[in-house]
Amino acid sequence: MTYKMIVLDLDDTLLTSELTISVRTKEALLEAQRRGVRVTLASGRPTGAMKRFAHELELEMHGGFLISFNGAVITECAGMRQHFRKSLSCTHMREIHDHARKHGVSILGYHQDRIITPKENPYTDAESTLTGLPVDQVDDFPDRITEESIKVIVVDDPERLKEVAEAMRPYMEGRVNMVFSKPFFLEFTDLGIDKRHSLSLLCERLEILPSEVIAMGDGDNDKGMLEFAGFAVAMENARDSVKAIADHVTAHHDADGVGIAVERFVLT
Repeated sequence: MTYKMIVLDLDDTLLTSELTISVRTKEALLEAQRRGVRVTLASGRPTGAMKRFAHELELEMHGGFLISFNGAVITECAGMRQHFRKSLSCTHMREIHDHARKHGVSILGYHQDRIITPKENPYTDAESTLTGLPVDQVDDFPDRITEESIKVIVVDDPERLKEVAEAMRPYMEGRVNMVFSKPFFLEFTDLGIDKRHSLSLLCERLEILPSEVIAMGDGDNDKGMLEFAGFAVAMENARDSVKAIADHVTAHHDADGVGIAVERFVLT
């Protein structure tokens, strides 16, 4: 099969544990682009926290795109022009904040390429490490929530967060999209917004069929785009539920998993 687009999750998929792109993987993706295959990065990260990886892979030179905030924004790398953006409503974000406070867990959001939170903790620090964005502790978090806010994340110990997710589900289901991007990150975006939705919009715009897409991921928030793609690749380190829907399981993200898959299914 000839693929026209490779879609890649970032953390624990494209990126190593050191938050870098391995040499083998980088060379495979550059060669794929030289052959005319587009590369799209799809992540829960804010757009600004994805730019350096797009630049490293030369996506702006080869028609690449970024799907950020778990699908809430689509950006063309050449010129960083937004093609799609969908924010959460203030009402929903305030409700999520109130539920987080009720259950005694933390919440974070984004404002002008900064992470904002009522109280810093190891999980907000983890988001700062992943994204490279600074953290601002603010006393007026609800007042910082505006129509321009794209998503919020509720964070805590994984076992505790599972309990909170189940408690919040009856209030949120059918009103907002709620998904775990990591065991300690419970992310909320506007209803219907996820990586699959935005990948579908992008493929329609570029006149690329689902069968011409190969997608790779590891987490629950990758399932939709993997199901959409003509060929789905799960990482060796992926959740079992992700492996179950994949067409192929590649090597670990610390062992050139993406590069190996690109060499086998795109470059041969």
